[in-house]
Order: sequence, then structure tokens, then C-alpha cells
Amino acid sequence: MKNAIVRINDIADIDTSRISIYDMNKRYVDVKGNMYGLKFDNAIKKIKIVRIMRALKEDAPFIRQQIMVKKKLNTAETPQTEDKNYTEEAPETVESSEPFNPTMFINDILGTIDSHKERLKGIMMNIKNSNLFPKENKQESNELENIFRNIDMDGILQLEKAESYEKELSQYPRSVTYYQAKLDNHAREIIDQLAGDNTRVMNFIHSYEMSNALLRVYENIKGTLASLAELITTIDPENSQRMSQFESKALTDAQISITNTMVEIDGVLEKLKPFGEYLKHAGNF
Repeated sequence: MKNAIVRINDIADIDTSRISIYDMNKRYVDVKGNMYGLKFDNAIKKIKIVRIMRALKEDAPFIRQQIMVKKKLNTAETPQTEDKNYTEEAPETVESSEPFNPTMFINDILGTIDSHKERLKGIMMNIKNSNLFPKENKQESNELENIFRNIDMDGILQLEKAESYEKELSQYPRSVTYYQAKLDNHAREIIDQLAGDNTRVMNFIHSYEMSNALLRVYENIKGTLASLAELITTIDPENSQRMSQFESKALTDAQISITNTMVEIDGVLEKLKPFGEYLKHAGNF
């Protein structure tokens, strides 16, 4: 697959907040001839701009080595300031580019599931340790138990089911007709367009089913955590003043974790939106 070349005046013209899945293979060339690409950084969960050194394919290994030597020398001689705009990458030719890979995209999201499950368990544990709503406060206590039940059933359990479903789809899938019966009309139209190519059909089903499963579970978790955060705001100020230092810290830890988890979930949902658009086109499979 060839990369689309976009002419720009300056690197500032690249707005990563508006980048979609379809843009990840684009190459941007400024007026000075500098070439830039896009890369998703798993560590910071954001899209980064990378400067690409252009070279003939046979020269790439040599230039790559020179870049590494240069970086080592710079590190040894002077402290490096972080360049928030872009980083320099090894040489790349059009022939070496790779198209968007739905399986890798799904696996990136699945890679966060274990941490989210542990986070949800930690939130519930801290809320319990805070003794936020004693048993005698029946209304709030019952509401809290319902939320915890939803976190368990619609959150943790469904995340585990999503992991199991991915294993089924990738390692021991059932027949196409089994999955086809579960799909909506638009998904069935995509399968019809794939004209009986079983490999392409299963690739589509894998991506479509996992996209829906992840979207559904993370939307449910977000709603449940929002309800929990709202319930916490109803706490009687006098009750919070009676908390021990241990209980107060447990509540603070839970609130911080709720906020951080909801931010991460928003990030997952934002990534799934353009993926949903990607799934609407049979040509992507």
C-alpha cells in the first residue's frame, strides 16, 4: 500500500487531535523537503509526529546506524531537552510502509484490560475501606452495593468475556453462519460485498465483533463509575470529618483512581470511534 503524501508549510500544520485511523499511513512533506509520519505511542497513549529520514533502501541500515551514534554522542555531551513536536526516526522508504492493522489495534486495547480490571477492584476495595456509607445508612449503602454489583457484572466480568471472545475469534472461530446470524443488517451487507472470501469475511467479523464488545463494556464501565462518583458527592460532610486518617486516605485514593480510569476510558472510546468508521468499508478487508 502506498502512503499518501500531504504537502504542508510547517510541522505545526499537523494537528494530531484531528488524526483518524485513515491518516496513520500518511506522510507529510514541508516546504524544506522534510518528511514526517505518525506513530501511536503506547506509553503516553497519544499520537506522535516522527521525522523520517529518507534514503534508498540499500542505504537505510547505514543511516540508521549513524542516527544511533549521533543520539549516543548527544546524550553523552549535552543534556537533551524534550522535543514535543516530533522525534527523529530511522530511514524509511515507501516500500517499507505497512497498512493499518486491525488486529494490532484491537490487541493494543486488550493490553490495557488487566490494568483496568485491577483498577476497578482497587476502587471498590478503597471505597469499602473508607466506610463511606455505614450499613445503617440503608439507602446509600444499598445504592453503593448496586454500583459494586454493576462494576463486577458489567465491568470486570465483561472485560474477561471480551478477552475470551478475542481468543475464540482468533484461535478457534466458529462458522461464518454462526457469527453472521448475530450481526446487524449493515454488517451483513459488508459480508455480502466480500463475495464469499472466507478469510476476508472472518477478518471483518473479528474486527467488528471485538469493536462492538469493547465499545459496549467500556461505555458501561464509564456510566457506572460516573454513578459512583456522583454518589460520593452526596456524602454528609460530618461523616467525612469523622473518618479516620486511614479511611480518609482510602476515599481519596478511590476518587483519584475513578478520575484517572474515566480519563483512560474516554481515550479508549475515542480510539474506537474512527475504528467504527473503518469497519463500514468492505475495501478495508
